[in-house]
Amino acid sequence: MTGEEVDKSISELWKLFKETDKRFNETDTQIKETERIIKESSLETERIIKESSLETDRRIKESSLEIEKLSKEIKEAKDLFVGQWGKFVEALVEPGALKLFQERGRKVTASGQRIKAFQNGDMMEIDILLSNSEEVVFIEVKSNLKVNDVKDAVKSIKKFKVFMPVYRGFRVYGAVAGINMEEGADRYAYKQGLYVIKAGTEGLIRILNGDKFSPYDFG
Repeated sequence: MTGEEVDKSISELWKLFKETDKRFNETDTQIKETERIIKESSLETERIIKESSLETDRRIKESSLEIEKLSKEIKEAKDLFVGQWGKFVEALVEPGALKLFQERGRKVTASGQRIKAFQNGDMMEIDILLSNSEEVVFIEVKSNLKVNDVKDAVKSIKKFKVFMPVYRGFRVYGAVAGINMEEGADRYAYKQGLYVIKAGTEGLIRILNGDKFSPYDFG
């Protein structure tokens, strides 16, 4: 190879090197630009996510407050409905209760409704109380009578004389009343020695216990 050819080859190699170096530089510049864009995008994305997160948190808190408020309103409406419905059922039972129990041999002569008694900071409310000078009939009224309602009634009747000591020495009988009876609630009440009263929406009430039923004296 002649000197001229060698110089030419070297020149071409140098040209190729410079071109390659140029491309590397361009690529490096593109990489740096890409890194810059990615970094900016990352920061922007982080900002958006942060703002979105804050906005989401704000909306969640607002929604939670709205749900809490709605839940409270629903509970208040439900309590009001249950309370009013309970009064309605009591109004069905109370007017005929005296006669009903007189026919069953209980010589009660007085009737009271929604009687409240207080003892040591605790309160007891009696839906209906029938009485004479010797005995009382404690009536718990529910629109839909359940076994747990019967259990609660028994607990209340057992505490009756503690809350109302004026009736100490009296015979104390218990009764549960309802428009609807959950399966087993009436039978459970019988076993506890309670009268079971069925209230009809037409205003009629009747005692479901048979004539041979002997009520338990909680006194």
